[in-house]
Order: sequence, then structure tokens, then C-alpha cells
Amino acid sequence: MIWNYTNLMIQIVGGLLGAHAAATLTTRDQGFGGFGHSVVGMLAGTVSSCFLQALADPLVAPGGGPTGPPPIESILQGLVGAFSGAILVLAIELLKREQPRGARIARDKAMPLGPAEESEL
Repeated sequence: MIWNYTNLMIQIVGGLLGAHAAATLTTRDQGFGGFGHSVVGMLAGTVSSCFLQALADPLVAPGGGPTGPPPIESILQGLVGAFSGAILVLAIELLKREQPRGARIARDKAMPLGPAEESEL
């Protein structure tokens, strides 16, 4: 399959939708918010388009040609993007949950205060 911008956009949108679907279905506290899920989904869609696009339709028909017409290829591209977005969001959520609570508190205390926060003390 030839790389092109149409498939890139399909996978970016697929990654965006897959990331939001995975976050909605699996996380209770919505992790890092809608904007964070959008960024992660678009990043996953872009990476999957650059590296996985050739693997999205590796099968060949009995005659040796591609497996289906372009709409089938577009659906496969969207699914690859959606699965990559979902997998990346789930992986980040898992890493966030595995971080010990004490490490999060220590990290928050180590961050310097801004001028507005210092005046409140």
C-alpha cells in the first residue's frame, strides 16, 4: 500500500476516536482529560500511519492483486489508527496507576511555586 496524506488523515482521526473510546470505556476518572486523550490519539494515529500503514492490508487476493477496493483499505486504515490510539491511552493510564502515591506527592512538592502561588502563602 502506498503512503499518502489521505491515509494519514484517516489514521489520525481513527487514533483520536480510538483513544476517546478506550478512555470512556475503561477509565473512571478520565485520566488526563479530553485534551490529553485527543493529543495522545492523534499522536498514535500519526505514528501508526508512518510505521504501520504497510501492515494494514498485507493480504493479497488469489489473483495477486490487493484484497479489496479502496473503501476497504480506508476502513482498515481507520481501524489500525483506532486500535493504536486505544492501546496508547490504555498504556499511559496503566503507567499512571502503577506510579506509587508517595512518588506523586513528592513530585508535586518538589515543583517550584509560581509568583501567584507564593503570595497566597
